[in-house]
Formats: sequence, C-alpha cells, structure tokens
Amino acid sequence: MKDGIIWLGYNKRMRIDCRISKSANEFFYISTLAAWHYSCRKDVRDVWLRRTGMFTPKEEKALALFSELMRTKYGFQSQKTYLGGVFYKNTERTVWRALKKFVKSPEDYKLFKNIFSTFHERFEKEWKKTNTTSLKLLERELQKKPVDEFLDTTAAIFGGGEAVKHTIVLIILFSPLGSDQTAAGSANIEGNFITLELPVLKKNTWQLSYSLAVLGHEIGHRYFAARNGDALIKKTMKQLHLGDQYNILPFSTHVILNEAITSAFSPLGALGQSYFSHELAPLFFGSMKKITAVEQFRIDKKIIPYYGYLELWFAWKLFPLSTEYIRQRKQIDKKFIEEAVLLLKEIVK
Repeated sequence: MKDGIIWLGYNKRMRIDCRISKSANEFFYISTLAAWHYSCRKDVRDVWLRRTGMFTPKEEKALALFSELMRTKYGFQSQKTYLGGVFYKNTERTVWRALKKFVKSPEDYKLFKNIFSTFHERFEKEWKKTNTTSLKLLERELQKKPVDEFLDTTAAIFGGGEAVKHTIVLIILFSPLGSDQTAAGSANIEGNFITLELPVLKKNTWQLSYSLAVLGHEIGHRYFAARNGDALIKKTMKQLHLGDQYNILPFSTHVILNEAITSAFSPLGALGQSYFSHELAPLFFGSMKKITAVEQFRIDKKIIPYYGYLELWFAWKLFPLSTEYIRQRKQIDKKFIEEAVLLLKEIVK
C-alpha cells in the first residue's frame, strides 16, 4: 500500500482529506506495543502479540527506552513536542529527515532509528496483512446525507460561522481489531490533523455508527481548538474558582472539561443520539449504572474514571442543554462552558 491522500469529501464547513501513511502506522504500531500512555489500547497490543509472538530481550529493552523517551521528552507535554506529529504528518520518504530536525539531540535521533529498526520486521508482517475494506466503507458512509449533516452540525456547534472552513486531514491508523470493536481517535497533533484507528468494520452495525460518531468527536475537538477552546475553559474556571488538580479526578480539570464538552455531543451525547439513535441509544441509556456510580465514587473519595463514567455522566447532565444547542445550531459559548464547570464543581466539592 502506497503513501497518499484519498479525497473523501466536503460539506459547507469542511473538506476531509484521508491520508494513508506507512510511517504513521509504524509509529502507531511501536507506540501501542510500548504502552507508554493510557490511550495505547491493550486489546490492539494483545492481538499483535498473539500474531507475531512475545518480545525478545532486545525488543523489551527497545520498548522500555521508547517509553522513557515519550514520557520525558516527546509525549503529550504539548502538541509541539509530540513525536507522533512527525510521523503522522510526513510520508515514508520525508519522515526521517523531518525527525532529524525535530528531536532535541543527535543521540535521540540515533535511539529512535535503532528502535524502529528493531521492530521493522515485525511491523512489515502486520503491514502486509492490512485490511482496507473499512476504508472503503468509511468513504461510502461519508458521502451519505445524514452523516454529512452530522459532521456539518458538529462544525457549526464547535466552530460556528458560515465563513469558517477547514480542511481536516484524517490520518488512518489500521487496527487489527475485528468488527466487534469500534474506531478510536485523537486530535493531539498540531494543525488540522486528526487520527482515526480503524478496525475491520461492517456496514449496518452499531460499531460503524459509533466509529462515525468518534470521527465527529475528534472533528469537534479540532474546531474548538481553532477557537482557543482550552483558553476559554481555563478563563471560565478561573472566574468560577475551580482549580486544575483534584485527587478525585484522573486528569487535570481543564482536560476533563474539554473532553466532557465534546462528549456532551458525540459519540454518545445528544448529537450522536440525534443522528445514530437506533444504534447508539442502547449504549447510552444502558449505562445508567455507571452514570449513577459517579456519585458513589465521590462519596467514597475514590478517583472517578473518566472513560465510561464521568464521560457519560457529563453527557447525561448536559443532555437538555446540548439538545437546545443542536436545535438552534448554536456555537459553544460561555454559557455552555459555565454549565460544565459548575457540574464539575459539584463533583469536587
């Protein structure tokens, strides 16, 4: 499979350029095996290990070194320092030249070259097995009117303004997971880039609908970031006297709020329910035990998990307000952010 951009489509507010990059997928592969961050999916790692065997001592040492470099220098300290951006934005032909300019020292460059060399044979075996049927399915789904309207509404709510138009570069990361799993995404790269971990999806399934809603979630992040959404959140936190670190929360407060505001709409929030309710309503309304468990975590003074708990709790609590914003196609504003901040204040009090 060659590096390249496959144009998928555009609507009033965005054009989506789908990029296939071997170097991006190789970084995704090594990063997942290293499991250096909680976002590295264990289920993906387990599949790859079953298919290619356990690590050699040399590979274990390389992964430990990779994890150390990511956690201390090249991780999510900021979008500017994130190593993944180099691999996601460049092609196989340009990536190492770009990396040489990006790293903090010639020694780090050599370390990364050696790490990637160590895992190159393993990765090549997986790359040859890549199943592209999900990519074709995604392309067909993005041409459908309801999906187009879903993404357009996402752009209107998080970006706003008819004149605002973006090109979203969608980096496809091929996942080995089967059709019983969903896509995952990230908007941690500087610029209009987002990633989508694409499993082997099938049409007319809740997993496909959820994966499209995940894409909407990440596009929402990208549009909100273009409006300096994080700064708006921090400003509102300061005005309402909410700190940035609490023992009961798994992440910093502003990160949780940014995620919660986006999740209030999709994948399982009000916007996801508006367009994919037949498939996604059972997932959301079947999670009431987890939503009500948030209060018990608070009472017991235990750390409240974000994914599957606080994420859904915010989507539930903000559902009436989110529905109003969808109906009016209203841009996220101070009122919405204040409501999210006040909800979190209730949790940490």
